[in-house]
Amino acid sequence: MNAHHQNETPSEENQQVSIQEAHRQRVAEVRATLAKEFSIDTTYVGVPKLSRILGIAPSTIYGYMRRGQFFMPYRMINTTAMIALDDIAEWHCSSEGVVPPAPRAQIAQAPAQAPIAQPKLLDNPSSRQPPTSARQLMEETLREMGLPATRGPR
Repeated sequence: MNAHHQNETPSEENQQVSIQEAHRQRVAEVRATLAKEFSIDTTYVGVPKLSRILGIAPSTIYGYMRRGQFFMPYRMINTTAMIALDDIAEWHCSSEGVVPPAPRAQIAQAPAQAPIAQPKLLDNPSSRQPPTSARQLMEETLREMGLPATRGPR
């Protein structure tokens, strides 16, 4: 037994092995599902297919790769970035990058959205006559904005 597992009982060790086996089985199931759903018959997937799997534009993936910030390992095969299908399945099954939901109590205590203010009518639109000229429209609009309705020569 190695140093990491020295304090574990045989029952705890069996449980750990069982968890690891369940994880390996889940990864294999996800890998098979991805291969079937996206017609993958190779070990590696290119960025265009990965973009369809993840729902991220290829340009976004390439940008993260160029900046060294892509969250998954990849290989350059000649000039083509390729991602191992096993790595995609492993990532899918991991908890890496998963943002947990807010606790229900925190959601319940969140402030309610303020009601949307209704636009204020400056005067009764049905009682006014439509403007007869562009100048009249401009003067009326300026008046409603609280600005001088007429402007002198420039």
